[in-house]
Amino acid sequence: MPSPRLSTEGFLLSKEVAGESYQRYQIFSQGEGLLLCLQRFSTKKTPKVQPDLFDRAQIDLEKPQSGIAWFLRDYRIISRHNGLAGNYKTFLLASEFAALLLKNLSHVETFEKLFSLTAIALESWEKGYNPEVVLLKTLYLFARHEGYPVKEDWWRNLPPNERAQATRILNKKIESLNFDEDVPGSLLNNIKEWITRETDILL
Repeated sequence: MPSPRLSTEGFLLSKEVAGESYQRYQIFSQGEGLLLCLQRFSTKKTPKVQPDLFDRAQIDLEKPQSGIAWFLRDYRIISRHNGLAGNYKTFLLASEFAALLLKNLSHVETFEKLFSLTAIALESWEKGYNPEVVLLKTLYLFARHEGYPVKEDWWRNLPPNERAQATRILNKKIESLNFDEDVPGSLLNNIKEWITRETDILL
């Protein structure tokens, strides 16, 4: 029986060395959710494309009949987000969101909205938009997509000044916001605390 094969589009959320022979990746697939993938180190030549953190790529995979990990056969970059590493806070918050995805993807029923949300977040961080604003909007939309009353409970119970700012941030497209004004750390911390307290989402 031939080994199962899969061709999918995904975001690379983590990479690490696995023993002496393999690189291990965790990839958020648009159709399959979280995939564990292995790539053997080549002793003959350096691959033309080196997978990198936060890549959006088209990948071809193959899995042994008895294995749980997929082996990477081909990797074609759709978009690369090198700019995230140029700003420490941006990279930190993007990594925080990637960690959230790794913790929660196994519990998500459908992946289309979350995949689209991930694409928008990474593109916004890449373009240099306020990293805290991007994470705030992303966490809000993720909680809403998962069916939690983030507007009815979290937003409604904010102090008036923070509720007004949250309204401005959440109701406008990110490119139209004025980023001269910093997002108060309390607003981002507040939604994180609410998600931790009121939902099953793991932060």
